[in-house]
Amino acid sequence: MKLKWIIPLFGIAASSVLTSWLLYPDFMSDDAFIHIGFIEGLIKNGGFTFAGNRTYGITAPLWVILGAVFVEITTLPSVIGIRVMSCLFTFLSILLLAFLLYKEKVNPLLVLCATLSLAFNVYVQRWYLTGMECGAAMLLLTLSLYYHRRPDTSLNAVITGLALGCASLVRPEIILFFIIFSLWRTLFSHKAAHFLLYAISGFCPLLLWNLYAYFYFGTMTPNSFIVKANKSIFDFNFEHSLRTVKLVISGSLPEFLLICVTFVIMLRVFLKHKRCDNSFFKQKDLGLVVICFFGFYAYYIFKDVIVISRYSMILFPFIIYFTAVTANHVLTSSKIKTYLVVCWAVSIIVFNAIFTFMVIKPGTNQFSTGFQSVYMEMAAILKQKPPNSSVGLTDVGIIGTYSGLKIVDFAGLVDHRRFNYNTLNAYIEDRKPDFILLRDEYQIENLLPEQIPYTLISHKRIPALGINETKDRNVRLWEISW
Repeated sequence: MKLKWIIPLFGIAASSVLTSWLLYPDFMSDDAFIHIGFIEGLIKNGGFTFAGNRTYGITAPLWVILGAVFVEITTLPSVIGIRVMSCLFTFLSILLLAFLLYKEKVNPLLVLCATLSLAFNVYVQRWYLTGMECGAAMLLLTLSLYYHRRPDTSLNAVITGLALGCASLVRPEIILFFIIFSLWRTLFSHKAAHFLLYAISGFCPLLLWNLYAYFYFGTMTPNSFIVKANKSIFDFNFEHSLRTVKLVISGSLPEFLLICVTFVIMLRVFLKHKRCDNSFFKQKDLGLVVICFFGFYAYYIFKDVIVISRYSMILFPFIIYFTAVTANHVLTSSKIKTYLVVCWAVSIIVFNAIFTFMVIKPGTNQFSTGFQSVYMEMAAILKQKPPNSSVGLTDVGIIGTYSGLKIVDFAGLVDHRRFNYNTLNAYIEDRKPDFILLRDEYQIENLLPEQIPYTLISHKRIPALGINETKDRNVRLWEISW
């Protein structure tokens, strides 16, 4: 790649970091604080613990391990170290996509547009510096696609498998991608030995981790998976499917529009000249990209995942790759290609600016100034209480990491004992938390036996969180006298 193209690509990637920091300087989800709690537990106790409790409450074990190593090496505070990590992985994903397209001999202007699209995608910008694992999953999946597209050698097969195996330890649903890649390589790979190397290298990280989990936790199924997947990856829910589809489309609207325009032009050329560029259809791996992309989104739509924005960014390199390669092969006219590049770049800038400032940023700011700051205040209050006390709640990240108290997890994300009780009331009555922190989903009088007195310590109101929530919430901290 020539220097005159390298400098703009690095400039786009670097400016995207600055833009994200200016837009969302304080935003971190509650799940990020769960990661921090596990990272600090791994550093202090040498094992996977949260708030002092050994628990398989994490679906991204590799992210926790990388975070602990990074924090130890850099001596950064965990909250800063994990944000630097997510930034670094996302930054590298942007550059890797550009390099992948360069290797595919895509027009340099299209490469620049593709890089711009990923770097300034509304959801990538939002989650860039949050400390979440989605940047690492995005990098590993892009890396697997890159080496899958390279010549069929033993080394490339090993790296492809290893990347997918490690990615599955960052986001567990990527195991499905490992299966898809495996089936695809079975159909189109010419060397059985290379496929075997690919399968072994992808399976080894999964095997090693699950053996560790079985002997350390006594199970290979994380608590969070049981809660979020309802004990089965095939237990579907369509209640909010339409909202989820809207979020999917809004995440890559410029790309979807460009693909439609490209195929309309291709159809027009075919109807006019009765011919088509067969080289485009001979690229069988474009089918793999489409299957992975739409299969991923279909699964999350059916599972009714609420925070799809951070999960969907994992696959943005795939749709952008498909868009750029499609446009490059179909549009043979340099004049039309130039017009297309201009339209793509303008649509990226205009759409992302409008959607960011009208939808994403207001909701994110409300979360930072509402939920995040209120729960930090509640954690500060609880930190003044006796250290052997316990607090019961659902959103365990901030409170579990900063209060210093034991956690009675109503959802069971970080406490497998929750699944031993048929009702939440039975769980609370047996665990007897000294404090209970509630949002509007629960009423304190419905959770405790009638004879148990309780006192309100603090009451805060947090604003609606934008896309996912439209109503303000009350947060109340109660002291319980058992």
